Order: sequence, then structure tokens, then C-alpha cells
Amino acid sequence: MVGQLVDSVRSLQTDTGAWSAWPGGPDDLDATVTSYLALRISGTGSEDITLRAAAKFVEQNGGIGGTDPFTRCLVALMTGNSPRTNPGFLPEM
Repeated sequence: MVGQLVDSVRSLQTDTGAWSAWPGGPDDLDATVTSYLALRISGTGSEDITLRAAAKFVEQNGGIGGTDPFTRCLVALMTGNSPRTNPGFLPEM
């Protein structure tokens, strides 16, 4: 089941390394960080080509600090790190 979900998330990544918030929508920083996090939690390594492309997109578009508060809180909850005390809590981003 997890493998199917991972494949589904990967299939929605755009050519820029991002994900959109809805099918056919524009690249979205929050959707990209959320998708990245989902893949990392599933066991995908940070050196995976999909995640490297996503990390590059995130870096070029404001980083974690450019996301909305909900996304920052989600990442903080899922990684156990506070975005206030450690803005680089996903070091690859």
C-alpha cells in the first residue's frame, strides 16, 4: 500500500521538481514541501532524484521559511523540530 502511495505522489511531480496543489495547477511551494515530507516519511532517502529536484525547487522559491504557517507546523510536528529555533530542520532544503 505504501509503495502505491509513493508511486502516486511521484507521478504528480512536475518537470520543475515541484508539485501543484491541484491537478494541472501551478507549481506550489507548500504542496512541494508537503509531498517531500510524505516521501521522506515513507522511507525515501534525501538523495533520491525526485527529492533532490524538489529540494532544489524549494530552495529557489523561498525555502521552508517561504511556506505558510500550516506547512511549517506540519513539518515541525512530523520532524520534531521547531521552525522558530531551527529553520533548517530539513537540512537538504
